[in-house]
Amino acid sequence: MTRFAATVERFLDAGVVLRKEFVQAVKGRRVFWILAAVAAMMHLSMILAASPLKHSSAYRDVSVVLQTLFAHYPIPTAIIFFINLAQPVFIKERSNRSLESLLATPLHPWSIWLGKSLSCWAIGWTGSGLACCAAWFTFGLTLGTLIPPGAAALAFYFTVGPMLALGILLLLGAANLILRNAAAANAFCIYFAIGYMFLASFWPGSLAPSWRTAAWFLLAAAATNALAFSLASRFTAEEMILASSRCEADSQRGFSCL
Repeated sequence: MTRFAATVERFLDAGVVLRKEFVQAVKGRRVFWILAAVAAMMHLSMILAASPLKHSSAYRDVSVVLQTLFAHYPIPTAIIFFINLAQPVFIKERSNRSLESLLATPLHPWSIWLGKSLSCWAIGWTGSGLACCAAWFTFGLTLGTLIPPGAAALAFYFTVGPMLALGILLLLGAANLILRNAAAANAFCIYFAIGYMFLASFWPGSLAPSWRTAAWFLLAAAATNALAFSLASRFTAEEMILASSRCEADSQRGFSCL
């Protein structure tokens, strides 16, 4: 019963962090809304890749649409480019010392990471909704057209991209705090995620139906987010603050934190 109460308390603390994240965004943290727009453009590009099918009967076939998306849209390049655009988030957090101030509170690091990841995922859902609205206004693709009855996994296909890209910010934020160098954190994340990205985007369509390709992408995204969360939450507040101070001292002496 004590463990259950502690778990509930950590979830409530995560809600406190989530509220602080959104308050900072409303107060002028425009970079989060820029990231949401980039996420929406990523999925809009995926949808517009099927635009040549608009005036044919094939565009109503879900398998044809999905195979066209996977054939014309390089997912790895887009997500790596997205990660590079996300660097101002870490620079701003570094200058404001917002993460250090959270770690100095009695909140458990597990609650801090959960709250930050929930805010990232919420922005990802917003970007996905904007992309789906753009698809409807552009050439009439609706969820009923793209998602066949009974294929519940495909309902998350248009959300898993920005959710994954923004969820990676969780691990990048931890790496940036520990490594001090934003370029080092960027390289760390790219080598961590590049393997499944290529598997997900260049999986041969002739070897499996399109729904299996989407299911593989969903499974890879879920596993990566779970691993990123577990890695980030293992660092205690004392370890992260100590690593950050050591890196800052090394940087002042001209040494790299790598």
